Parts: sequence; structure tokens; C-alpha cells
Amino acid sequence: MNYLIKGGRVICPKSGIDKVADILVEDGRIKEINAAISVDSAVTVITADNKLVMPGIVDIHTHLRTPGLEFKEDLVSGSNSALAGGITTIACMPNTNPALDSPDVLNTLNKRIEEEASINIKIISAITKGLKGEELADLEGNVKAGAVGFSDDGRTTMNDDYMIDAFKEANRLNVPVITHCEDHKKSDLYKDQPAPPELEHTIVKRDIELCDQVNGRLHICHISTKEGVAYVREAKANKTRITTEVAPHHFAISQEEIDKLDPYTKVNPPIRTNDHRQAIIKGIQDGTIDVIATDHAPHEQSSKEKSFAEASFGITGFESSFALSYTHLVKAGHITLNQMVGMMTYKPAELLHLESGTLEVGAPADITIADLDATYTIDPQTFLSKGKNTPFAGKEVSGKVTHTFVKGVLKYKEGIICQ
Repeated sequence: MNYLIKGGRVICPKSGIDKVADILVEDGRIKEINAAISVDSAVTVITADNKLVMPGIVDIHTHLRTPGLEFKEDLVSGSNSALAGGITTIACMPNTNPALDSPDVLNTLNKRIEEEASINIKIISAITKGLKGEELADLEGNVKAGAVGFSDDGRTTMNDDYMIDAFKEANRLNVPVITHCEDHKKSDLYKDQPAPPELEHTIVKRDIELCDQVNGRLHICHISTKEGVAYVREAKANKTRITTEVAPHHFAISQEEIDKLDPYTKVNPPIRTNDHRQAIIKGIQDGTIDVIATDHAPHEQSSKEKSFAEASFGITGFESSFALSYTHLVKAGHITLNQMVGMMTYKPAELLHLESGTLEVGAPADITIADLDATYTIDPQTFLSKGKNTPFAGKEVSGKVTHTFVKGVLKYKEGIICQ
């Protein structure tokens, strides 16, 4: 089916478009972007008056729980949840069961993605076998099997030599090393309270230094501390090849607004105090922070209905990410809509060398439409994700995704999964 998306405000920071226009989609790709495009009756018209039309959101930090943990999330529920959030492309982290650490495991997952998923899914390979930090994974073989980056996300690679080897292999294979910066040998001791900021920023500093030793390419996940932001800002000034991301829960809320021992606020890295939140926002404003990514981490409810010490880490992020970003960054006056769209589309796509993130003629028609005037209250019971674990339940936000196209196919429309 071909579509004409008519009369929306089309924003594509990569190509410099910001205007009211129509978009013609034919055979899965963008055929034309222009004012008042005429079509015959065989084309389905989607009216987008007074709405935002943007590239499909690219989320490069997610946990789909497949293989092995499908009771938390699976490829179908994860895809549906992403579509409801306007997300058309994701990269999934390797902390599954088994870990995504070998060509065999990656090939098996890719086959399942082809059969079960309704969005574009890329795989991030483990750095070490089983994420144990004891032996390097087959990094070259994993890239040949489709890996777009290397990470031991969730368990920092604490061995400096393995990190150096990973940077060297990543350089040779033209992918980034993606690090969850945390001294988990120390953070594991913090059972009854959030781990302190220094356990993050000391590893941020270490990873920058190791990256510089071999002129590597480093991407830092979900940065959450003011010191970490300062280290990244300095590294960029010194021409380190470094990028970083932030999750919405680290700029949309602070520790002063929550019960920090509520299991639904338990996430790694923790929600920080307001001085860290303000430093994150400053880092977004000045370009120190490049990308918004959800760190989507769904859990079954029983794993959160425990004491803080026993509860699982993580927040379900797909379906609230756009609204939280728009409400707390754009409506709050911190950045422009163009800046936000860029952080959620072409910048993450370029970081992983993906084809996504743009609305250019000839590009795949991954497109998100959103009503910026729509105001609603976040209700996790309406999430299409299996995970309902969010600290934002009951929060009022603005900006609601209404339509999501993947490769020119309308997959989500006003609360309904299509096709």
C-alpha cells in the first residue's frame, strides 16, 4: 500500500527540512516531499494537519530480553511497545540468556527477528563471553553476524587489557565500544540504597583514558552524573572520539521528587539529585550529550514488588520516551524541537552506521507522526510492553505519537497495532 502523509510539519534535522509539507510513500520508500502533492485514489491519505512528522525514532539502548527472558519481554511485545512510542529502529543489548556473545547466538536471534519482529532490530555484541569479563568474545565473527557495536552493558568490563583489545578490534571493524560506566565491584555492595555518583564517573574517566591510548571510538551509555558530563565535555575538546547518551529518567526527574527506595524508581545508574539533573540538561544543551536513548528495561511486576534491595533494576521506556523528552526538554524551554528530533533520529543512526533516521527522498519510509498539543497522563496499564515498571505513572505529559510507519507500512495508528 502507498500513502500520502498530508499537511504536517515535517522536521528532518539531517536534511535540514522544517516546513509544512506532504510526504508521498511508495513501495516502502519516500518518493517525494513537497507542498500539495496530488495523487490518485489508489493512495491512502493520512491527514497530519497541526501534527509533527519526523523520521522514525532510533533507540540504540534497549533490552528486549530475547533469548531466554521472554517472560519479561519478547520480540512481539517489544516491537509493539516501540511502535506505540514512535520507535522504528532499536539496538538491543547483550545481557540475555544466553548472552549475545557468539555468531551462533546472533544468527539464531536474527532469524527470530526476521520472523517475529515488526520493527528494525540491530544487535550489540558482548565484549566478553557471557559478560563475565574473563575472555574476549569472537568480536570479528559477531560483526560478520550483524553486530553493530560491542558492550558488556550491565556489567562493566573491568579488565583494562580487554577494554584495550575491544577498542582495537572496534577500530578495525568500524563499530563503537559502548560502555556502561560503573565500578560494579563496589556498586554490588550497595544493596539498600542507590550507588553513589563516583562509581560512575571514575569509570567514565578510565574509559576515556583507555580510548585515548589507542585512538578508539567510545560511546558512553546513560550518563547520569555532573562529573561524568564534565569528563565527556573535556574529552570532546581534546578530540577524543567519544559520544554519549542520556535516558529520559535522568533529565525528567530527580531524587528530590521521588522516594529513592521505591523499587519502581530503582534503575542503574540511579536517578540522581537535582544538581546532577541540571548538569545533564546543560550537557544536552551544549552538545556534550549526543543522543536520547531509553535503556528500555521491562520486568515482570513481581520482580518490582519486593524490597529495594531485592527488586530488579530497570524502567520500561519505549512508550513514554517521546512525551517525556518533549515535555521536559522542549516545552520546558531547554532545547528546540529540531534539537530533540535530531537526538532521537539521525544522531543515533549515524553513531551505529544505520540507514535510519532521515526523511530524504529514496530513504526507507520509517516515519513517526505525533500530536504535540495532546496532553495525557502516563498509565503503565495501557503499555503494550509486558513491563509496567515506571516511576512516571500518573505524570502528565504533552506530545503523543499517533502513527508509526516502518519501511513504508503503517504499523501503528492511534493506539492500535496495524497489520
